[in-house]
Amino acid sequence: MSLNNLITTRSKFFSKKEIVVSSKHPELASKIKPTTKELEVAALLIESVLHPLRLRFGPCRIDSWLRSYELNKAVGGASGSDHLYCSAVDPFFTKLVNHNKTTPVDPLEVFKYIYDNKLPVRQCIIYMYKDPIQLHLSINIPGREYKNDFLMSYDPGEYEFYN
Repeated sequence: MSLNNLITTRSKFFSKKEIVVSSKHPELASKIKPTTKELEVAALLIESVLHPLRLRFGPCRIDSWLRSYELNKAVGGASGSDHLYCSAVDPFFTKLVNHNKTTPVDPLEVFKYIYDNKLPVRQCIIYMYKDPIQLHLSINIPGREYKNDFLMSYDPGEYEFYN
């Protein structure tokens, strides 16, 4: 299977170009060339989490997915960010309200859906202090510490477990 087909065969909603995106630093994202392993991780993330979410909530825009170390530093990412492994994504969901108009889906609604339906995430973090509110999702992959964390952040660097 070709690298291009690896992503599109897992979901009709996603394409390879969405993996290397950054709303804040597109010039750095455009330099990233995903490896076969990174594309396989992206396909797993799509299949296990993003595809079900898109079916439930509708279209989404990816703000950040795979990051290089340079891009991760530029956006202030954690030194061990899951984005460096292509196993994390920051999605924004929208729903169609009229024929051509969309409106944002409340990220807290998406967060609670993931929690209630036990989607297989490593981390699901909602940044309540950001404008707009930001959702971060990652999956467990071999070689990384296993987690199943649902976290809420009301202030930068501070997290509370959700239950």
